[in-house]
Amino acid sequence: DMTDAILEGARNIRTTEPSMVFRYSKKNRVKTLYHMFECIRDGLGYPSIKHDEIGTEQMKYYAQFSLNGNGATDEEAHDWGLVLCMSPGLVGRRKTMKTRSEGGGSIFPSKILEITLTNGYDWSYSDMQLGPETGYAEDFETFEQLWDAFKKQYAYTISLVIRAKDVSRYMEGHYLQLPFVSSIDDGCMELGREACSLSEQPHGWHNLITTVVGGNSLVGIKKLIYDDKKYTMKQLMEALKVSWEGFEQMQKDFKNAPKWGNDDEYADAVIKRYYEEIIGGEMKKVTNYSGGPVMPVGQGVGLYMEVGSRTGPTPDGRYGGEAADDGGISPYFGTDKKGPTAVLKSVSKVQENQK
Repeated sequence: DMTDAILEGARNIRTTEPSMVFRYSKKNRVKTLYHMFECIRDGLGYPSIKHDEIGTEQMKYYAQFSLNGNGATDEEAHDWGLVLCMSPGLVGRRKTMKTRSEGGGSIFPSKILEITLTNGYDWSYSDMQLGPETGYAEDFETFEQLWDAFKKQYAYTISLVIRAKDVSRYMEGHYLQLPFVSSIDDGCMELGREACSLSEQPHGWHNLITTVVGGNSLVGIKKLIYDDKKYTMKQLMEALKVSWEGFEQMQKDFKNAPKWGNDDEYADAVIKRYYEEIIGGEMKKVTNYSGGPVMPVGQGVGLYMEVGSRTGPTPDGRYGGEAADDGGISPYFGTDKKGPTAVLKSVSKVQENQK
């Protein structure tokens, strides 16, 4: 009844903040689900829906990596809430996430794919070598060669950014201490540890931004260059270097290539593999300060505009500098043509290595 009242109040007051989260369970009442969907339909952007059982299992999964053997108990694992926007985490007087360097931060797969095509060099924005030398677009005779090069660039980048967060965490614990937070955390008081330094329940996650632009670009390359052989990599790179100017028909073809979010078998097969094998699979190989693996959390945090402005034209038909996709796994705006059910069917195919 309280949940129903909160949802009704949100619809009546119509304010965008504070946001809300709905913990979905098979035990939810139909009446309550109705209120929740009505609230979403009103267009305020909430509540976001989180799966109750999956959140609990994630707390139990991360508990096994606790550095002091004091991760979440079964009882604590059931009592989770969201940390920041999207990631489930423990609540209460102990084992909570106390600093953003445990989670947070961002990685930009579309930019990583862009430099993959130019041997790790960023030609469109910083004019410098950003990643390892893995070859040029024209060198990739097969899609698998491109795939492997992109995977190497991504693995290099995610390892680098997690190490940077670990350094930040160390510096926070030594020089930017939180005495008040430490004083209200039972673990800190019991063990005599500072809040930023102590991590009993690992909670590693990292934001993905511009992911779908990268995925759709891989689909377009595979379809039009390697499978249909309508264009060559040399032609594509010539078009990208001038942001499609003079290559309008090619741009149209890449825009019309299969896209994520339409329950399209061709696109979904590539992007499912992309999320599970590279985005989540490579990220999961990295262990952070707290001892656990890092998992992807799909949230744009408004950065898709800023990062888009620093990313050149991409093989999904996007112009250089345009906004990227505004969600971690949502379709790029305007490319989902078959309604919300098709979107859900595409997204539901991604099952492994995701937070």
